[in-house]
Amino acid sequence: MTGVEILAVSEIVVDTTFNLMPAIGAFAITFGIFILSGLLLSLFFEDWSNMVITAIGGIIFGVAFGVVTGSCEGIPTEYETRYKVIISDEVSINDFLERYEILDQEGKIYTVRERDGVEGDN
Repeated sequence: MTGVEILAVSEIVVDTTFNLMPAIGAFAITFGIFILSGLLLSLFFEDWSNMVITAIGGIIFGVAFGVVTGSCEGIPTEYETRYKVIISDEVSINDFLERYEILDQEGKIYTVRERDGVEGDN
């Protein structure tokens, strides 16, 4: 668009999906710690019911920790292009707002993205 000076272009992640590998790793580590603790407790107290209790606890906490880890370490599936621009006085604000959505403003520098269905000539 004439009168719009692009200063920077960046790709921002806007959607992710569950990441199975860190989830499995987090589950395995958590479950392993609980099993090792149960084994040590069972050997120390000579009562193998400790092993069963810690194994159940390990499964519960392992699944919970795995779900949280897999969600936090999501795989990016969708990106959005954002522009840092300076708008000259000759640009009609109505024309600009038809094409771009203003996300942030730092002085005279605007962070914008193209509106859906609009392809710009930048």
